[in-house]
Amino acid sequence: MNITQLRYIVEVARTKSFTKAAMTLYVTQPTLSIQIKELEKELDHEIFKRSKKEVEITKFGASFLEYAQETIKRYEEFMADDEGENMRLDLGLYWMFGYSGLGELLNHFKIDHPKIKVRYAVDGARDLIERVMTKKIDAAIITGCYADDNDREYKEMKKIFDMTLLDISPLVLLANKKSDLANRDMIALDDLDDRPLLHIAKRSNMFTTVDNYFKSHDIHPQIIGHSSQADICFQMAFYDISYAFCTKETYDSFATHEAIRAIPIVPSIERQLFFIHRKEDADKAIQIFKEYLIQNFHA
Repeated sequence: MNITQLRYIVEVARTKSFTKAAMTLYVTQPTLSIQIKELEKELDHEIFKRSKKEVEITKFGASFLEYAQETIKRYEEFMADDEGENMRLDLGLYWMFGYSGLGELLNHFKIDHPKIKVRYAVDGARDLIERVMTKKIDAAIITGCYADDNDREYKEMKKIFDMTLLDISPLVLLANKKSDLANRDMIALDDLDDRPLLHIAKRSNMFTTVDNYFKSHDIHPQIIGHSSQADICFQMAFYDISYAFCTKETYDSFATHEAIRAIPIVPSIERQLFFIHRKEDADKAIQIFKEYLIQNFHA
């Protein structure tokens, strides 16, 4: 649960519409819906009854609305109580953060909140999780690949971390347009058997999902190495050295890829993007950054 989710609840209750609330909050409707669904799952109660005509608040939702309004009031009083002291935030970033538009957002945050001094650590998701766990950094933006809320690793992480879902992007296969798989409208991981492949970096959360599929289905690509760096992945496909993986979001944001195709993978493998921090650690700097991130991040 976070303050931004509470703001979303209050605005949807006021407008009785997800569409109108999204417009007044300057967020996309999917972002708004995902955040409220996440909160409802956490609370194990429906807050709103959704219909084509109008959004209605449930009995539980009406009680929770009072809590949300009071919490927001107290939070704003807390945030206004600024003695002018500098704050510090040690923030971890996953390797490919620049392709999600996060670089620009971080720059704006520095300008908008000059009293918060941010120090960065860039690494793979698993290393960042470990750093947050051991309190070497305060928080991190990481990738994940969790099938659903029943995923064992995801459930264990949610016991320790406050996890805010920011974005979802499907994994695609990068292929040179002259390669033998380039004419496919979609591709299965089984099709990579005995084909050259630059595999995902082992310290990425995406690696385990793909590698477990290869092992369980007895698929043996010709692994030429491991990397999650976009420029290396694109070079492998551009020069037709091997196939490689990236997200659809990364492919769309890359400057040029005339010689490369991004082929959808079936069944779809989705990369999720999370902001995490330890549940017991929710100091002022973390709260300010988290609210800023949720309100301003648009992948």
